[in-house]
Amino acid sequence: MAERPDNEVEEADQIYLLMKEEYRISRNVRLAWFLGKLNQVIWPASKPELLNSENELDLLSILPKGWQPDLSPTVYPYMLMPSTRATFLARRYRFIIELDLSPSTGIVDDSTGEMIFDEVFHALSRCLAGLTQPFRVPGTDEVFKPKIFITILAYSSIIGLTSHQVLVQGCQLDRTDLNEFLHHIYQQLRAVENSIAEVLHQQHQQCVDPVQSSGLQSTSMDEQSHRKQGISMVSADTGLVSMVRQGILALQLLPPNSSAGIIIITDGVTSVPDVAVCETLLNQLRSGTIACSFVQVGGAYSYDCSFGYIPNVELMKFISLATFGSYLPSCPELDLSSQEMNAYHKAFLTYSFLKTPESMNSEYFCVSQHKLFNEHLVSASGNPSLVMRRKKHTEKEVHAHLISVVSVRLREGYTIREVSLTKGGTQLEVKLVLLWKHNMHIEYLAAASVEVTMEGSYDILHDISCTQRKPITSPYRTSVIRRFWNTLQSINQTDQMLVHLQSFNSIPENYTIPESTKNGVPLFYIPPGSTTPVLSLQHSGSKDSSQSQFASYWKPILSMDANFWQRWLHMHRIAIILEHDMPVPKHLHTAGNNGRYSTIQCRISHSALTSLLRDWSSFVLVEGYSYVKLIYSSSDQPPTSFYLVRLISKAPCMVLRLGFPIGTPAHIRNKIVDELREQILKLRFPHRVQNKEAAPKTKSKTAGHPSPSKSPSLPAAKPALSDRPCVVVLNKPLEKLLIRYEKLPLDFRTPFILSMDNFPHPSSTTAPLSVAANRTASSTLASLSRYFLHQRWVWAVQSSQGPTVAMRAVAHILSMLSEIRLSEGFHFAASAEGIVNMVIELPMKGVSADMDRESHSCIVQYILFPPHSTSTKDSFSTDEDNDTEVEAVDVDTELNLVTECWVEPQSGTVMNCMDHHRHFQGLKYQQIPQAVSRTRVLQLAPYTPMFHDQVV
Repeated sequence: MAERPDNEVEEADQIYLLMKEEYRISRNVRLAWFLGKLNQVIWPASKPELLNSENELDLLSILPKGWQPDLSPTVYPYMLMPSTRATFLARRYRFIIELDLSPSTGIVDDSTGEMIFDEVFHALSRCLAGLTQPFRVPGTDEVFKPKIFITILAYSSIIGLTSHQVLVQGCQLDRTDLNEFLHHIYQQLRAVENSIAEVLHQQHQQCVDPVQSSGLQSTSMDEQSHRKQGISMVSADTGLVSMVRQGILALQLLPPNSSAGIIIITDGVTSVPDVAVCETLLNQLRSGTIACSFVQVGGAYSYDCSFGYIPNVELMKFISLATFGSYLPSCPELDLSSQEMNAYHKAFLTYSFLKTPESMNSEYFCVSQHKLFNEHLVSASGNPSLVMRRKKHTEKEVHAHLISVVSVRLREGYTIREVSLTKGGTQLEVKLVLLWKHNMHIEYLAAASVEVTMEGSYDILHDISCTQRKPITSPYRTSVIRRFWNTLQSINQTDQMLVHLQSFNSIPENYTIPESTKNGVPLFYIPPGSTTPVLSLQHSGSKDSSQSQFASYWKPILSMDANFWQRWLHMHRIAIILEHDMPVPKHLHTAGNNGRYSTIQCRISHSALTSLLRDWSSFVLVEGYSYVKLIYSSSDQPPTSFYLVRLISKAPCMVLRLGFPIGTPAHIRNKIVDELREQILKLRFPHRVQNKEAAPKTKSKTAGHPSPSKSPSLPAAKPALSDRPCVVVLNKPLEKLLIRYEKLPLDFRTPFILSMDNFPHPSSTTAPLSVAANRTASSTLASLSRYFLHQRWVWAVQSSQGPTVAMRAVAHILSMLSEIRLSEGFHFAASAEGIVNMVIELPMKGVSADMDRESHSCIVQYILFPPHSTSTKDSFSTDEDNDTEVEAVDVDTELNLVTECWVEPQSGTVMNCMDHHRHFQGLKYQQIPQAVSRTRVLQLAPYTPMFHDQVV
């Protein structure tokens, strides 16, 4: 590189930054770094500085204008300009790679002569090879090789497949023998292919046989519809929704503190049900900072092929651009000898909040297949009505920091279009844009005031602006317009909440805690059957204006939906299981004489947890539900900030969500979360209640319904504590993985994945939106059944050769099974209607020998069902007061005991087992159900003459 004068500082055209490994660097930290160094001289960090750095962001390299890869690394200082493109790299990544194996991939690509099904595997091979290849960051000599964790899912729209959806989960790609790994994936894909062929053949035979047996040759409409209904599959629009949702779930099972992405390898024959579902999916991806990318397989569309399967390129480009992902129209060949960044590195490993003008142009969505039909209908250059027009919507002032305002917009999915300095370099302006549809944008200009502008083609701007003059009769267009106006309205609501949060320390009344609240009285309570917080009785009668101001500030914060916290708050979570009260209820597995089952109680551990949160927090918003802790920079100064803690879900499986206002440093947040986790782990059962069924005689406070008028009573003296912990802290989000049955399965001998009761039938799915948007517990269970390894054991307790077995003996056997699981380290996670779920989280290590400090875990769930009888009698009951009167099972009936094991398909083997579950040591996840069954057989050996079991 040529020498230059010392006093001359060139402008930086592009910079590369490396993010800290220990925790994830949020979007607003990246933005604050960029905006804080505008018009300043910057230098790249040296290698020793990188090795010893404690910074959240390190500047790796600076590229001047006209930089070429063959130039030497940059060592000169440069000026960071508003036009400089900042590209961020992470040390850790997690990807969900979804292989779309829908029926449209079963055709031959005439450009290559291969089936598209096979091209999916070739695309996967090239993607993985490209990602694992080390590379030099442009402008440096150092070779960069990040940690990459992947999960590969095989999606098929055919309903009833018995093949496993998860091909591999949690594999560390950079430490894997790629050839052996790909061979393993190839064998699994062949098995999936065989399973698809077999199921389609069976369904086709079921459809054809009734017609042949009837001897009729009629081709009436009824017969044709019957044939069509014989093939049970999910529609293409619902299929994409399922893939994205499954990917979001699977990402939460990979190591945290890493950049997240979903890569869908597909032929593009897909869609979404409507704008509402598309918007919901995009919001889920954006809130989780998940980049959704597409890799297209199959040749270019032509008239005389494809069997009517037309790739939806517009949708793939739109979703990838709207979520900071990438769209690859094909899989380029790799140069394995090169150490430059390849196409896969650039597509999947880089992040930039500043989009290129080309990608924001409406012509970006116009593709070659459109021009086959009529270029004037799709190209703005040939059709003036498609030119993007602008219409100003509103202008207002937002009394909040500019960085916070822009950060909130980034969290909602906006991308930065332009950064500029106006008024002689004294005023910063940031222009953001939200891709709402491929032909509709919302521009948000943040400066001294905020300006919102609608940008779109003439037709959609006309529909949005002129609905009052001429009502629109189309339901679809009406829905689009309504959703768009809701989006514009949400901008105002989000800005108002941001201003409200940032006004915390503007007046003392917002943080001056009333005396009664200091003493432990909750500020609000939530009446039974309501979701609206009500001011507690001690505060409602007060005439003190400062107390009223205090309550009015915190009520909107209490009412915030935790699902949208991420717009304004940094989110952290602690997943826990509350330990159950002792002893276990008598009628947990069998119904009492009133026909009802008991449920697991966690009163003591719940009371200990809420007492800890009450003592630890600065004040209580709602007892057992929401708490606030003030943050002080020094003891003699007013608080600088605060954070929220919300206790959600239903005991025993609960989640603590912590929310910190935007701008709270990451190291402070992580330190606070770690300290709270340690305090929770120290909670212990008192000696005096450990072996008693009743809880202590204090007023029990259930979550969300505390006493509105009385403060918690304080014990006179702390009882002696036992060694039994009150809470188990988990690494995985169990509340989203928990297997919950709404009702008993109709047929225990049919695998759940084949039960059509749990899937919407295609012929009756007249409104796919309601199916996709409003998932029931059954559909969630169906989704988990395709993800988890699932095994069911059905024990026939009574047979024609066996003796009559009393129901009390059956209850005793179920109690023994639960005691066996408890002794192995399982914990009660849910119980309802006699169905009991027990959970354990087993530590796992990767397949490679050296995994550094990486550790993983595997969730194992064990389900116990109540006794199931084929008797004509309605029920079996026992007299609670007289233990000698037991109704026996009729000899002609068969009584079944049913248990299930659900295992998370985590790659690796079980390690570091405690003595009570040593038999899991060294097992792969596929072997865990057999180990569970083996311990059951050994413990119940005296009862084996009563059983013959069946594995489903």
